[in-house]
Amino acid sequence: MSTGWPALTVELPPSRAWRAGIDLLAVLACLALAVWWWLGAGELTFGWRLAGAVLGTAAIVAAWGLRAAAGARLRWDGRAWWLARRDRPPIEGRLVVALDLGAWMLLRFDAEAPSARHWIPAGRADLAGQWHDFRCAVYSARPAPGGSSAAASPAPDE
Repeated sequence: MSTGWPALTVELPPSRAWRAGIDLLAVLACLALAVWWWLGAGELTFGWRLAGAVLGTAAIVAAWGLRAAAGARLRWDGRAWWLARRDRPPIEGRLVVALDLGAWMLLRFDAEAPSARHWIPAGRADLAGQWHDFRCAVYSARPAPGGSSAAASPAPDE
């Protein structure tokens, strides 16, 4: 049974704004650690210096991982959202808007099996003519658990 917005498939290329933001955060994290290290150069023990180096490396690795994860194919079939990344098979899940800036959204995809959370940036510039339809599908009514429409749910007995 299909409810809400009709079926839709969108290809989300790696968002330029997302990648630039991730790069900026990684650079700022490394700069903050470098300044911290430089200002306390005479007072820091080897353990603190090692911790700073590990945190800087972790920031760079995390940024690289987030940049690589960008880009996806999202499909709404009228019942559920499906996410496909690269050569992996599509997975079913729930799509939640984490941040909506009008022309750009950060979406959280909660996969049903295997249980995982995926962050998906989407922008008007990336979807061009599909942006309005995509936003409507994201915000459309969802079927209630059990397959019946939330609007068609019977009233509780009094």
